[in-house]
Amino acid sequence: MLYSDPWLCNFLCSVHLINPNYYVLIITPFGPETGSGNWRTAERYARLLQGQGVPAEIAVGIPTPVKITKATAALVLHARRSHAAASLIRSAGIPYGVVLTGTDLYADLAGTSTPEFLQQALETIRDATVLIGLQNDACVRVQQVFSEKAPQDMPPCRVLLQSASLNLERMRRGIRPDRARDLRVLVVGHVRKEKDPLTAFQAFLSLPHTASLHHLGGSLDDALMRELYVLAHQHPGRIRLLGQCDADTVRAEMAWADLMVHPSVMEGGALVIAEAFGQGLPVLASRIPGHLGILGEDYPAYFAQGQVEDLSRQLDAFLSDNTVGALWFEALVQRAPQLCSEEREAQQLLGIIQELLA
Repeated sequence: MLYSDPWLCNFLCSVHLINPNYYVLIITPFGPETGSGNWRTAERYARLLQGQGVPAEIAVGIPTPVKITKATAALVLHARRSHAAASLIRSAGIPYGVVLTGTDLYADLAGTSTPEFLQQALETIRDATVLIGLQNDACVRVQQVFSEKAPQDMPPCRVLLQSASLNLERMRRGIRPDRARDLRVLVVGHVRKEKDPLTAFQAFLSLPHTASLHHLGGSLDDALMRELYVLAHQHPGRIRLLGQCDADTVRAEMAWADLMVHPSVMEGGALVIAEAFGQGLPVLASRIPGHLGILGEDYPAYFAQGQVEDLSRQLDAFLSDNTVGALWFEALVQRAPQLCSEEREAQQLLGIIQELLA
């Protein structure tokens, strides 16, 4: 249950169900103008904690001395990018948890970026009280890194799957039986190489001309964005680039679509998958550790990451074979109760805050 009523929050504090001295500072490297996953996670954590009577405040970048003074605990998103902020928090004696991002797990800690980035990420993680993985592979990856270096220095790691609201009416509709006439494909994510939208676009163009694709997301890579613009220009009416969109527009587009393709190279948590499932929208995802950590090994709708031909085959199967669509939708129905439970996420998040302050 989420406690939004002030009187109820005061009552819960008075009977010690919620500690009245909690004040959580949530640090993110990106602000609301970016529409980034880091910001959306910070915003949701603040809302979920406040809904349970726990004061929470967001700081973008380096927190001010006033915010640091008020904080009794902190959540730090992105180990490397928030390294300086985490150092300040540590110097102030505030216990903090690190929310591990895809860049942390599969670039900086994997050693594919720079030695400086690796060191910064390791320092932020080593000094944390607890680590937070947004999917099941996250804690495994960190364990592997520390087992090779200093296993005794690794804080405990907790898995906290992200959640989204559940649209029961849309879930009841199921798969559109006449989708073969005008298949509607959605791709959501800012344009950058880690999201690999080009693979999705190229595979989509193998579909019949009645199919359409909508892409939602701003540009973080101008060269890649130009390639997408060229494809959209060459195929007017089939490809639409809608740019950065607010949450209501994303939900509306999900309600319009028959299938979401999520072709990422790496993912820390992929909230958009939970959002799609909440709207009854099947997801065809690249087979990468981050997706496996959310959806499981037995999820039926994977394709080989970066492989246009494999993705094309999967899209064609969804288009032409009703049993494939039914199988993918059943997989969605099985996973939606966990991924679409804000109450579950809120309770686990509060447990992590209590662990920080124990």
